[in-house]
Amino acid sequence: MRMRSFLALLMVPALVAALPPAAGAQALSIPGPYGNADGCAFASGQTVSGYSLFVLRPDGLEAYAAECEFVQVLPARSGAAVVTALCQGEGLTDIRMFTISPSDRENGTLLVHFDNGELWHEVAACP
Repeated sequence: MRMRSFLALLMVPALVAALPPAAGAQALSIPGPYGNADGCAFASGQTVSGYSLFVLRPDGLEAYAAECEFVQVLPARSGAAVVTALCQGEGLTDIRMFTISPSDRENGTLLVHFDNGELWHEVAACP
């Protein structure tokens, strides 16, 4: 009886190791922050005041009065991605979906669209 208990205890670490890793936030395949002028200034640590702030990071985005954490990123062959985000702003938390896609391969900007197709921002890589 003691031997069975001992063997069962030895198997616990093996079972735990076989479990899939806990799901965490997912990220876009971008090398760093993208943003408009105010967003890039904010990303570099500068204080920004104004309503135009927008910065896109691999794991989320920040805009005036809103911050979103990406919880699912589904890449497409076209280079676009469908993103599900948990967003907080003005005392509310909600789930939002975005499409993020390259706009023009020559200038390297990205387009961020709401789930209804409306363009929210066009952003460039921050220096």
